Amino acid sequence: MLPTDERFAKLVGAILHDTASGSEHIADAHVVAACTTVDSAIVLTADPDDIAALAAAVPGTRIVTRDPGSPI
Repeated sequence: MLPTDERFAKLVGAILHDTASGSEHIADAHVVAACTTVDSAIVLTADPDDIAALAAAVPGTRIVTRDPGSPI
């Protein structure tokens, strides 16, 4: 968990702006913003469509799709 302080909130907003995404994608933008704290990150998701566009704004972020019913 990362605190949503002013700096983090502005980062989320910048990701939404840079990808021309609306506030309906705010949860995914939070996930992508968390990826900025490391040099490379993997986002594990069952629904890659929305988050992949947002992840393009953060270099080093990779999306991996998993079926929710599959074992990890």
